[in-house]
Amino acid sequence: MTAWLLALASIAHAEISLRPPTDAQRKQNRDRRYHDEVFQRKISELRSASALKIYEEVLSKLRTYYVDPSKADLYSLFIQGREELRLALDADEFVNRHLIAGPVSRDVLEGFKLWMSENPPAPDQIKTVAEVVDEARRLAEEARRQIGIRNSAVILEMAWGACCALDEYTRGLSPRQFAELQNALNGRFASLGVMLAIRDHKVYVSKVYPDSFAYQHLKKDDQLLLIDGSLIEDPTPEDIDARLRGEEGTTVNLQVIGVGDTKPHSLKVKRGFVSMRSVAEPLMYPGDIGYLQIYRFQENTLQEVKSAISYLQSQRMKALILDLRGNPGGYVEVGKQVAELFMPEGVIYRTFDSSGHKAYEANNPNPFTMPLVVLVDSDTASAAEIVAGALKDNNRATLVGQSTFGKGSMQILLPLDRFPERLAGIRVTVTTFSSPNNNSYIGSGVVPNKVVAGEENQLKSALIEAAEILARKGSLAPMIP
Repeated sequence: MTAWLLALASIAHAEISLRPPTDAQRKQNRDRRYHDEVFQRKISELRSASALKIYEEVLSKLRTYYVDPSKADLYSLFIQGREELRLALDADEFVNRHLIAGPVSRDVLEGFKLWMSENPPAPDQIKTVAEVVDEARRLAEEARRQIGIRNSAVILEMAWGACCALDEYTRGLSPRQFAELQNALNGRFASLGVMLAIRDHKVYVSKVYPDSFAYQHLKKDDQLLLIDGSLIEDPTPEDIDARLRGEEGTTVNLQVIGVGDTKPHSLKVKRGFVSMRSVAEPLMYPGDIGYLQIYRFQENTLQEVKSAISYLQSQRMKALILDLRGNPGGYVEVGKQVAELFMPEGVIYRTFDSSGHKAYEANNPNPFTMPLVVLVDSDTASAAEIVAGALKDNNRATLVGQSTFGKGSMQILLPLDRFPERLAGIRVTVTTFSSPNNNSYIGSGVVPNKVVAGEENQLKSALIEAAEILARKGSLAPMIP
């Protein structure tokens, strides 16, 4: 069985303290699958027996891989599926698509929902996977009898519901979502060519790449209000990024309000393959201070970082500012390797999963030893938090900026072998993280040594900090104006 590490990971406490999804996040995920034409068509084509096999596979994979087995018990998974079905019956997109014999009144739908609430299964009726599957079959048959809705649609909605209530990152993935995440991890995706920032639960453009289609339409600090007609609610960096990606040549409909504008405006932006390095061009500042920004952690990031540092060393760099602001993460292993570049030894991060605790340590006989200052902000997430937390807790760097995002978990992508053509999958939380000092980052993130607000103020403070470090070491480093 193939499993892809979802490097949208971060750090959490060694104990399991995952946050449940918000209602807005659950609704957003429902909307995405209801509007995935391939997914809905495949559901319509499925026979009931095939849908039940997919449901069984989802249950089995959740019980095998989920980080907290106590939350993935069969009864809880079944009840979560029933709840997702109840919510789906309020969505016209779902109901109208899968009715067999034509429209039904709202009274009929409410009547079936009432029947569901009055006929819950007893916990002792659901002790094995076979019993859960049989209970789902009976519920689907009753829904067909009362409403006239497809068995396969009911069963698949329950399968997706089994995933979505465990935590805010575990979920079923429609073909479009599954392909987006696979392509993102493999570096094969078309995008708008923008970097985004989340501030106060709102999404802003933080950078637009000059060679992208978005360059003529979007500007720094534009706020995104709608994506393809859907509101942006309780956004996470990965979800917004995924919603903007897609096939090359397709378009995204956005509603945007610019700085100083009184009214939003709508625009259509084409997706394309944009040359986006994971590491920016290195810079030298006065006082022999090098500057290097890592945008994300991809397969080639480690080599890009090494090359950039070699260049800065050739320019007589004596201290380095490592900028992780706006970095949403990437491959966890690559993050670990980047942290290890600067650490001869010491714990980089700790994990806790269903098999217990584990510590991942540095072992580098030839690390880079220059003084190090790290810039972070509220959009520093995932693998970027692993780097920041490792360097801070091991007293290898001074962190400047704002507390990081604090996601706290790692997921894997699993294809559903029984779904037609293996087009769909599930994303499952398999591990929670803690810092080397075993501090929880969920909710609070990595707290910098020096808290500074504002991008320019953060960089200026980092330059001053680097200069002062060099001055304490006896190196010539003028104060930065």
